[in-house]
Amino acid sequence: MTIPSQRLQKLRILVVDDNLINLKVAERMLQSMGCDVDSVGSGAEAIVAIENTDYDFVFMDCQMPEMDGFETTKRVRLMEGGDSFPIVALTANAMEGDRERCLAAGMNDYLAKPIDRRRLAEMLSRFLANRFDTTLLGENDL
Repeated sequence: MTIPSQRLQKLRILVVDDNLINLKVAERMLQSMGCDVDSVGSGAEAIVAIENTDYDFVFMDCQMPEMDGFETTKRVRLMEGGDSFPIVALTANAMEGDRERCLAAGMNDYLAKPIDRRRLAEMLSRFLANRFDTTLLGENDL
C-alpha cells in the first residue's frame, strides 16, 4: 500500500545528509512526490531544525562528521516531542547488523543508498499509512 500523492503534500519531511548530492537527490525525490522538504547538512543543524519545526518524518544520514546520525538520533529522541515522528537512516552501509545499530540508536528503520524512488515511497507508506484513509498511489506516480 502506498500513500496517495495528494496526501503527501501535507507531509513535512527533514532530510539530513552531509553530502550535497545525496541531499539534493533525496530532496528532489520527496518534492516530486508532493512532500514539503527541509534539508540540512549536519547533526547539529538537524537538532536545531527539529527544535523549531514539527516534522512528520526524518531521513538521517548515518555517517556525518562531528555528530553522526546515530548520536543525532539519540539526542533527538531525548528532546520533548522527539519520539513523535519516524526517523529512518540513510546509509551506504547496508550490511548485517546495521539495522540493529539503527534501531538501538532510536531510528525506526534504514534505507540503503543510492536511494531508490520506489523504496522511498514504500518507506513513507509503511510508517505514515495509518494517517490516511485512502489507499493506492498509481504505478505512474512512482
